[in-house]
Amino acid sequence: MKVLLIYRNRVDGANSIEELFQTISVELRKKCEVIEYQLGARKNLLRDILNIRKIDVDVYHITGEAHYVACFLPKRKTMLTIHDIHHYNSNLRGWKKLVYRYIFLTSPLRSVRQLTTISNQTKEMLQKTFTQCPPITVIENCYNDSLFKAAYRDFCVDKPRILHIGTKSNKNLPRVIEAIKGLNCKLVIIGRLTNEQKNLLQDSKIDYENMYNLSMKEVYNHYLNSDIVAFVSLSEGFGLPIIEGQAVGRVVITSDHQPMNRVAGDAAYLVDAWSVDSIRDGIEELISSSQLRNDLIKRGFDNIIHFSPQSVAKQYYQLYLTFQE
Repeated sequence: MKVLLIYRNRVDGANSIEELFQTISVELRKKCEVIEYQLGARKNLLRDILNIRKIDVDVYHITGEAHYVACFLPKRKTMLTIHDIHHYNSNLRGWKKLVYRYIFLTSPLRSVRQLTTISNQTKEMLQKTFTQCPPITVIENCYNDSLFKAAYRDFCVDKPRILHIGTKSNKNLPRVIEAIKGLNCKLVIIGRLTNEQKNLLQDSKIDYENMYNLSMKEVYNHYLNSDIVAFVSLSEGFGLPIIEGQAVGRVVITSDHQPMNRVAGDAAYLVDAWSVDSIRDGIEELISSSQLRNDLIKRGFDNIIHFSPQSVAKQYYQLYLTFQE
């Protein structure tokens, strides 16, 4: 069995898909031959397609975002992973949405033998939006267990460090800022801030740090130095920071709707992501209750077992085997 993992063109600060599948590939290589191909800029798409088609494999697996590549590959050998369709549903309007739908969704969905998604929510959204879908298998994400290892840290009650990952609109940063206004804490934000977000932080007198374009090692170090991981997102395909925070041994606060509550299990403090009061109450309770924090952290170590690279790689491998039938 020979599998080609196809990665999107690398962009600074956006490497989550690559990190995910490179972690999975370590385990896949114990079962089959894995080749990895990094796409270049879209202007070089023809060159990339010609190069890919020269590689004789049993499965072409497009790992995310570069969905359109499927249109140029043999359908009987092609598999596509769609992580979410938030950009299509929420950020596009008019003719741009129509063009995006055709190039990134409609045409690729007709061009693959097998589709995978990382949550039931994404699967249901695809089936609701597109009447012609190939078979869909849900395979949830894993965390990098060779990097994200637990490390004890005394919780800083006087001024806890709250780690917030992501600054796009769905990451809900403005409500988190409003929720912690007046609390003695440090907000650590990973992701490029807009001017509007910077102004909101300054107007709210929030003590904060901001960084972006980090390596995964640098991200891991920020988990280590945090007291609370806040991932109170409005919409996600999965929610990897939830299990990364749990793996490191930090208490996590996240949204009470899918897929975040499914990923978190019973091992995170769940809040209404649309309610500033709910977010604030959750953060204040986590700060005040060491028993609650310790209980959630302990449950987190049990929860991450379901998201190990070994478990996820096994599911992908079993799906690859169907291409030989």
